[in-house]
Parts: sequence; C-alpha cells; structure tokens
Amino acid sequence: MDEFKLITSMRDITPFSFVNFGKGYNNQPITWRVLRIEKNHAFLFADNFLAGEGNKLYMSKVFSHSTATAIYGDTSNVWRKSEIYKWLNKDFLRHAFTWSERIAITKTKYLTKKHNSNDYYTDKSKIFLLSLSEINTYKQDMSMLATKPDGFGWWLRDPGRNPDEVLRVMKSGQEWIVNNAHVNELLEIRPAIVLKLSNRILYHSSFKLKKHDK
Repeated sequence: MDEFKLITSMRDITPFSFVNFGKGYNNQPITWRVLRIEKNHAFLFADNFLAGEGNKLYMSKVFSHSTATAIYGDTSNVWRKSEIYKWLNKDFLRHAFTWSERIAITKTKYLTKKHNSNDYYTDKSKIFLLSLSEINTYKQDMSMLATKPDGFGWWLRDPGRNPDEVLRVMKSGQEWIVNNAHVNELLEIRPAIVLKLSNRILYHSSFKLKKHDK
C-alpha cells in the first residue's frame, strides 16, 4: 500500500483517495476519505472513528476515555442542540487543527431531517456527522462503512424513531444496517468536513495524500 505523500496541487486529489489532515490522539494524523470534489472543495469523511483516551482533545462529558466512544447528547435528538455537535465544533475543532488549518475548513450548509417529519431544517457548521441520505449517496464504496470488528457502531445526525433516539450505522453479521440508538449510548464518532482546496495554507500543513486501492 502506498505511503502518504505531500500534496503539491489540488489536482492531486481525487474521489475515494485518502488524505491526512489534522492531528488526533498522541498527535497521530487523522485520515479522511475523499467522498466528492466539487468547485474546488473536497468533501471528506473520517476513514475511522476518532480514538483517544485521556488527552485534552477528549476531555469532554460526551466522551468515554475507556472505550473511545461518545454519547450524542443528554436527552434530545436534535442535531444542532446535541452535545456531540458542540464538542466537534469547539473542542475538537480547536485541538485537532492548527489555526491555519481551521481557516481551510469551510463552514458548510446542509439539511437535517426533523423528527417524525418529512421536513428538513438548514444548519451550517465546520464539522458535522453524515446523514442517512449522504450514506446512501456514497454507499457504493461499502468499505467506507467499516468500523472495528467489535465496534459499537457510529452516529449519524438524523433523529431516530423516538424523541430520545438517533440513527446509527452498525454491523449485524455480514450486513451493514442503520437502526436507532438512545442518545445516551456510547458510539463511535466519524465526522465529515469540507476543505477549500484553493486555500494555499493547505499545502503548508499536515495535508498528505494516499491513492485509493481498488
């Protein structure tokens, strides 16, 4: 498998390649999968769950230090009010990325489904969880759904069946399924970000590329 290499041009980046951007636990690079390139922007999805125990990045009431998992929130399944939304866009954003890297992350507008409704509300943030519709868009590359063999599954941002439930992705036997999880369950976190590829700051940071092995 190829090693990660420095990126010198945004033309190097293609869908389903991998990039290292930002630092997680023990200053290890965070690997992202490129899901889409559009108008000089790259839509990235964390290739694995955010792991770590006991460092300042994860000092939050949402995070379990023993299992590297997090709750969604206290009682509500509303994404923009959730504890995980606040953690991703405050603590995680501040500690995982340098000041210049944060500038390159675009504040993205997206739709989130309302509970027990066919309606959506518009939100805008630098870091977000995927929705069920986004999973369905990119599921042709099924390896993106991977989690630990003994994993807990990972959070989506869509509300679940009941007011205190949210959708999650998990493995059942050999199948990947989406089902409901209580907001206080401990699940893995796999966020998404959008990078402005024309920002020259990227090419002087931790931004590195590895082509996708088909």
